This record gives sequence, structure tokens and C-alpha cells, in this order.
Amino acid sequence: MGGFNKRVYVYLIVLVVLLGGFVYYQASSGAGKNLFFLRAFGEKKAADELVNVEITTIYEACGHEFSENMGQVSRKYLEEMQRLYQKDLDWQYFQNDLRAVLLKQVKGFCPDDLEKRHLKAVGDYVGIFIGPVSKEAELERIAQINIHKLPPEWKEKLLAEGMEFPNELEMLEALDSLDEFQ
Repeated sequence: MGGFNKRVYVYLIVLVVLLGGFVYYQASSGAGKNLFFLRAFGEKKAADELVNVEITTIYEACGHEFSENMGQVSRKYLEEMQRLYQKDLDWQYFQNDLRAVLLKQVKGFCPDDLEKRHLKAVGDYVGIFIGPVSKEAELERIAQINIHKLPPEWKEKLLAEGMEFPNELEMLEALDSLDEFQ
């Protein structure tokens, strides 16, 4: 019986050595990246080294938010981006394990709303404002058109919420038509 136990121990030792050699070969050649027991012992998948990056811009005047997915980047590149963007105080940086967001808040209007113009009463005259009708609109100039000489429907709109136009050209056409009431 003593010889039988020795053979079992020898076979077990040979089996352990062969399995150890197999695991070492797979790990060093990169062929076994998908083997569950290699990942269990600290081997990271290539996807673990990549992070999705999103750049988001929020325009405070109109509240619009634009996001652009920049795809996946390596953690090393992401660290460099973070270092560069932290120098600019307008940018904020947020990150978790799978996603990084670079956030910029802009005080003005988004590009679409920046093209818009609106007219509204400023005292007794017509004010020309940049952007859509809102509390955040910036007065561009005051037209020398007295609102009290305008037709009642125009006067009501200008005194209430104002009149919005998609661009400056259409607003100028409307102002030209108002000139005849002066």
C-alpha cells in the first residue's frame, strides 16, 4: 500500500506543476486574457483601462445643455486631460470608474439662441434685445420708435412679453415696418 500512496503524491505534484506552467504560459503570452481564473488573480481586461469621456456645456442664460461623447480614452490620457482642464477655472471635472465628464458653464446664450432677437418696451421706446424673450436677455440698443404711436396689438405685445424673431434680419424687417407709424 505504501507504493500506491507515493504514486498518487507524485501524480498530484506533476499535475500541479503542469497546471502552474499552463497558467504561467497563458498569462505571459496574453492568450488567456479571458480565462476566469486569470482575472480572479488580478489580471485586468483591456476595457478596464478605458474610460468614456463626455464634454458638456451648459449655457446659463437659456438653460440649454449640449453634450458630446468623445469616446473611450485611456486612464493615462484622461489624467493628462484632467490636469490641463483644471487650470481653466471655467471647467469642472467629474469621474467615476466608467465615465468622466468635463463640464463647462457659459454665462451667455447657446449659439442658436444668440442669433435670436426680440423687441420689448423700454420706457416709451422699443428695445432691441439679444436672444429669446427671457429674463436673462441683454439690451443691445433702443430704437427711436415710440411705442405709444404703434398699433394697439403691437403695443400690447411689446409691453407684455415682447416679440421674438429667429434672427436679426427678420427683426430689422419688422422694425422697418414700424417706422411708418412714427
